[in-house]
Amino acid sequence: MNKTEISNLKRHFSDFSNPVLRNFSMYRSCTGAAGVKYINEKVKPNTVLDVGCGANKFKEHIPGLTGIDLLEYRDFGHPTGPDIVDNVRNFYIKEHPKFDMIYCVGTFNFGTLEDMYMNFDIFTKMAPRIFGHARPGGPGDDKRAKKAGYPYYQWTFDEVHFWAKEFNMDVINIEAEHTDVSMMTDEHLQMYYDGVTSNLEKEPGYTQLGVKAPEDAVVTDPRCDPLKISGNVQDVVVNEWNRRFNKDEYVEGETRVRPRMHFEMAR
Repeated sequence: MNKTEISNLKRHFSDFSNPVLRNFSMYRSCTGAAGVKYINEKVKPNTVLDVGCGANKFKEHIPGLTGIDLLEYRDFGHPTGPDIVDNVRNFYIKEHPKFDMIYCVGTFNFGTLEDMYMNFDIFTKMAPRIFGHARPGGPGDDKRAKKAGYPYYQWTFDEVHFWAKEFNMDVINIEAEHTDVSMMTDEHLQMYYDGVTSNLEKEPGYTQLGVKAPEDAVVTDPRCDPLKISGNVQDVVVNEWNRRFNKDEYVEGETRVRPRMHFEMAR
């Protein structure tokens, strides 16, 4: 990405709703609490680099984790933030660090084909294992990214196998994942509810918290959304809120939102 695109991406992630979403990370089915348990009990790395760590929420859960991000999230009112505020490429060029594992959630979606190549080139030089997820995306994601002024990279299962082969990595695991709102604390659910209901009035059909119009609710690879839950965020969040606080309006139904594609590769 060029300097203008990076600046636009920073502006995107400094938006209120993006820091809010960071509070929901532990509720992801593969890279949340379950991922922490897997990493700590099975992989047992001594050092981990969390690329695009945001408020650095996983530092307290994974020993030896260092978080790096383009933004200083403390500037947006968070009590925590990255250990390193920098571009991961600059960090590598300056330090040539080594880690046991790269933890990367979301960063893979931002950039061009050339950016993906450089990311994998740097990641595989720093660590023998990559653990994270990507958003399959759809027509609406690409359209909004272009409007916001930064490149959006859409993923499929085949893309994971392509990059693993390109950098002599083995795909250890690849599967769809989601966020389950029924597992959220009342505080976090209220934050989500406030976001999807207030933002929807400002921009009908879409909010930064994940509401998408039905015509946009199509993912690039159906294997990334076997539950067909893409685009249902507002309905699901409001319904779960009703289950807890407004039972007369509650209807039994889906509790999972935000389909993603989790993958792990290693050499």
